[in-house]
Amino acid sequence: MEQEKLYHCIFKEKAMLVFKDSQDVMNCYEIEEKELVEKIKQIHSDDDLEKLFDDYLKGQDLNN
Repeated sequence: MEQEKLYHCIFKEKAMLVFKDSQDVMNCYEIEEKELVEKIKQIHSDDDLEKLFDDYLKGQDLNN
């Protein structure tokens, strides 16, 4: 796996994300939110995946 690159797969209607950071630590995330999983299923490139999450986070109220 490359460092600082986000990988994803869909498993049982969940999105699994894996990220290897600059210290070679693997970070794994599971997403169950149906709307977001459906958007992830439509992604065809790594750049599109990162843009999807950037846009998603901008639309969230992360202060609460």
